[in-house]
Amino acid sequence: MATSISIRDLSKAVDDAVKLATQRHKVQFSPELQIAPGGIIGRQLLQASVSLHQAEQIAGEIAQHLEAQALSSSASAPAKIEPLFLIRQGGIILGGRPVDSSIVVA
Repeated sequence: MATSISIRDLSKAVDDAVKLATQRHKVQFSPELQIAPGGIIGRQLLQASVSLHQAEQIAGEIAQHLEAQALSSSASAPAKIEPLFLIRQGGIILGGRPVDSSIVVA
């Protein structure tokens, strides 16, 4: 059964996760919520000087925060978020995506 979450709650969870990542890793993100191809939920990194290891670490922290704060609290069963980052022309998006399409953004 899919879990439903509002764009507002999802955006707030991403905001909180990105704020923590910004403080911890001294990086900057765009202010807009991104839902990229493949269902990656997160924010665009505004710096290109981040190593792949650091990108993986930040994406993991954002995904973990999304699971703990927004998605699991609204679900009858805990939601699972896979940490991912997308590198494409125009930037890097850090965040995560729902595993097995178990989350519907409403």
